[in-house]
Amino acid sequence: MKNFFKSPFSFLLLFLSIDVLIILLHLIFPQMAVFHLDYESNLPTIYQGSKLIFSTTVSLLIVCLIYLKKGTLKREWFWVLLAGMTFFLGIDEIGQLHENISTYMKEIIGESAVLYESSITDLGYASTTWLPYYIGPFIVLTLVVAYFIFRFMKEKIPNVWMMAVGWGLFLLAIAIEYVNTMPHIMFQEGYNEYVIAEESLEIFGATFILAFAGSVLIEKMTSFRKV
Repeated sequence: MKNFFKSPFSFLLLFLSIDVLIILLHLIFPQMAVFHLDYESNLPTIYQGSKLIFSTTVSLLIVCLIYLKKGTLKREWFWVLLAGMTFFLGIDEIGQLHENISTYMKEIIGESAVLYESSITDLGYASTTWLPYYIGPFIVLTLVVAYFIFRFMKEKIPNVWMMAVGWGLFLLAIAIEYVNTMPHIMFQEGYNEYVIAEESLEIFGATFILAFAGSVLIEKMTSFRKV
């Protein structure tokens, strides 16, 4: 068991196994709200949110080890960014922030939010209300993540492909979310299949990101002991 957690692939396999179990519970008991992937405040939601926050903890441990070894975080701020990003996504998942973002924005910026939503509707947008508010930050984060992925590849950071796969799965989940919340698809025939695909991609995406952070933490801890 001690050696099990020294391998990033064991780490990945462990959480992928739990992911599959969560999805199977939905498939076996689709009538039970506690296991339903499309519902909030239930087992899949708490599991996904907790996993993302665990990723935050792992990223912050990496930040601490880097600082203790180098005395600086210069050129290492990706881990601070990843910690902040996974923390927000975890809180968003558990607290259902994205489900209520339209209401929150109307309370905060008033008519500007109403005008923004009506403008994109006039342009033909007809899908989930949270995506127009999140799409900008996601585009920026995708560019930043892509930059670091290529930099880590050049620096031969181990298992960087896990981060690429994880973020790619998140982006695919967003694309499917856009499709399955269109009026002619949402709650219609085939909608449940879209939900399973979207939620599965999101769940697996978080696991690959966690596994990447875990693999770097293992490497940093091993290196730290040798100092």
